[in-house]
Amino acid sequence: NAVRHADPGSTITLDGAPRGSAAEPGGAHHAGTGTGAGVPGADISVANHGAPIAPQHLPHLFDRFYRADPARGNADGSTGLGLAIVSAIMSLHGGTATVRAEGTVTRFVLGFGGAAGVDVAAGVIVELSEK
Repeated sequence: NAVRHADPGSTITLDGAPRGSAAEPGGAHHAGTGTGAGVPGADISVANHGAPIAPQHLPHLFDRFYRADPARGNADGSTGLGLAIVSAIMSLHGGTATVRAEGTVTRFVLGFGGAAGVDVAAGVIVELSEK
């Protein structure tokens, strides 16, 4: 999704940090059950620059078959299930999947529980070539 919805030539940023550290990616807000602020674990975030997502769409992005832009249909090959699957898998493993949008930056955060051996790399950057 980050590649599909990013501006051409922009950068997609992957961040990871232990939860509660000063480096927690994107100042993530955790909703629902599972992991959250103050709970041991780690967060991994994916952020891209692209078309803004209107605030009324954010609570529905993890719903099955939801599309922020209904005009797209599935012409782009999307079924509207990807984020619902991500959310379900994270929930099954006691984690969370959340989203924030600030202007043209959209950040998805995966929150993993405090299982022993959680190790994350911070500051991985992926450069996009022209689409």
